[in-house]
Amino acid sequence: MNPARLSILLPAVVYASTAYPAAAVILLNEAIINPPSTDDSREFVEVLRTNPNDSLDGVWLLEIDAEGQATGGVPTGIGEVEHAVDLSNATFVNNLLVVGEGYATSNPYGLTLAQTGLFDLGKQLDDDDDPLTPPETTLQNSPELVLVRDFVGSIGEDLDDDDNGVFDFEEDPMVDDPWSEALDAIAFIDNEGEKFSYFGAAPLLTPNAGATADAFTRFPGLNQPFFGEAWYGGEIGAVNIGGTTNAFYDSGDDLTANTPADDDLNPGEPNAGTAPVTVLGDFNYDGVVNAADYTVWRDALALGSPIVNDNDGVADAGDYTTWKTNFGQPSAPTAVVAPEPGAWLIALSAASSLIYGCRRM
Repeated sequence: MNPARLSILLPAVVYASTAYPAAAVILLNEAIINPPSTDDSREFVEVLRTNPNDSLDGVWLLEIDAEGQATGGVPTGIGEVEHAVDLSNATFVNNLLVVGEGYATSNPYGLTLAQTGLFDLGKQLDDDDDPLTPPETTLQNSPELVLVRDFVGSIGEDLDDDDNGVFDFEEDPMVDDPWSEALDAIAFIDNEGEKFSYFGAAPLLTPNAGATADAFTRFPGLNQPFFGEAWYGGEIGAVNIGGTTNAFYDSGDDLTANTPADDDLNPGEPNAGTAPVTVLGDFNYDGVVNAADYTVWRDALALGSPIVNDNDGVADAGDYTTWKTNFGQPSAPTAVVAPEPGAWLIALSAASSLIYGCRRM
């Protein structure tokens, strides 16, 4: 691996012990936080739902300061809620929602409500509390983006008073949680100063010296929350506007090592890229083929959603055979017999194949 490439750093202990739910969830899907030249409305955060029945009721998008301000060489303000937007009134279109400044009325990518849900970021935050300074309407260059349910905090609230990279409510049982559930998070960490990720398995996306984490994209089918391996990206080479929805990653080394060749950003459209294969049948991408992968395949088959570490990226009956063949790989601590699918699942597989065949006619 080229050491000059970006790296995704995951705490090994958390990665090994964290259970990633196979149930449908609402996820962060793609984001530009630092477009070339000037921070402006080209910045966006895209949200994905993996089940058409998923609801945005009570869902909030938070921007949390992961960098702080240097004061005497010591970062302060880390953990402050820079912005919070209630997505309850937003609507998914084609299972996507793109959030950006002014996007409720217009956007620089020519996106329409026929393509994707659109919602206003609504960021009117004055970072230095100077009434003569116009409000900040763009995202920080090193935020942690977080999706939560039932946020009861406020913009400007410091969730980490001692700036140690741990939320106060996680250290002090007397401090109330500011949300009922955390759904997903990604930390954009640049190379200047001390940075934190407040969610153990959220990716720390660390650029090279002199580089900035401009944007990141989730691999299609890797739908685990708080999962660094689900993401690729780094520095942007260009963002074409004026009716085109595409932005382009830099072709240099300022990208994560897993960035695929087909690496365009596609706001309001399905993401590009294919996740590197670990082992066929490892549908939840945790390095081993086991019963959890069966659940991922079953749910993907029922929902018609993408799947990874199979032969074609589409959940179908053949993936069960692949999973059963590789059950226990690459390591199996005990001999376990792979379970057979229920009769309903076999029927669903047949129905899915019939529908797919009809569409091809």
